[in-house]
Amino acid sequence: MQSNKVYRKYNKSDVPSGQKPIKCKGVFDIKRNGVFRARLVAKGFSQVPGLDYCLQCSPVVNDVTFRI
Repeated sequence: MQSNKVYRKYNKSDVPSGQKPIKCKGVFDIKRNGVFRARLVAKGFSQVPGLDYCLQCSPVVNDVTFRI
């Protein structure tokens, strides 16, 4: 993934003083058709509201757009 420039690796000296980097983990899945998928996921539970992020967005379904 680093050769495809998906992410950039930082050293501990690159992080601003008083801050800590958010950890991440790799998630590997095998889909139904046998295709392997991998993604890098941030561990969001280690974030502090107001310090690491300011706004939360969640998808909301409007009853006008949702018709049966």
